[in-house]
Amino acid sequence: MSSRVVIVEFPGSSAAEVADSYNRVLGISAQVIWHDTEAVPTCDLLVIPGGSAFCDYLRPGALVKTSPIAAPIRRYSRIGKMLGIGNGFQIMCELGILPGALLRNGEGHFINEDVYVVAQDCSLKVTPLSRAPRLFPLACEFGCFYLDRRNLTELEANKLVAFSYSDKEGDILQAPPTGSVGAIAGLTNQGGNVLGVMFHPERAVEQSYGGEQGREVLTCLLS
Repeated sequence: MSSRVVIVEFPGSSAAEVADSYNRVLGISAQVIWHDTEAVPTCDLLVIPGGSAFCDYLRPGALVKTSPIAAPIRRYSRIGKMLGIGNGFQIMCELGILPGALLRNGEGHFINEDVYVVAQDCSLKVTPLSRAPRLFPLACEFGCFYLDRRNLTELEANKLVAFSYSDKEGDILQAPPTGSVGAIAGLTNQGGNVLGVMFHPERAVEQSYGGEQGREVLTCLLS
């Protein structure tokens, strides 16, 4: 039997944490595949988890390009639904699935704190996400999204910004914690079938551990 969710694990990935959120907490069947797999199994959603693939050697996600699963991931991004979390977002950018790059945080250090993000009106092909600001864990050293001004303007015009860093009232921050241009915390692609987020929804799925606001993000592409 195929699983609804397939999670790609690289050396250093936090795939087990994401799988637990789907299997145990959400009751959605999920399986983990190793990065030397040469095909993506049949599924409803492919997830690239957070962590530090290949220990972020060279730069986050750089060595993923040499992995056997890299080409299948690119192909799947054109036909299926995909979610990238944290390092998974970085990998999507490295593979050219999403535009831009994730650079070292503006202040040059690792960030480990809860941040507010707000969903934007975007081209993501899902049931509209709640527009209320929500608090999520952020844990990254390379979380500063960068894109040149011309392409950023085009990205915003095409409604590819899925999440922005905000204050608790939902106002977009002028100086986001990572230093990301446009306060971007998450992106979708032109087809609306791919979502990459810098924050960690899998760490906010239980009321006793971070709240349940992450459930909507983990399941939005499954609707």
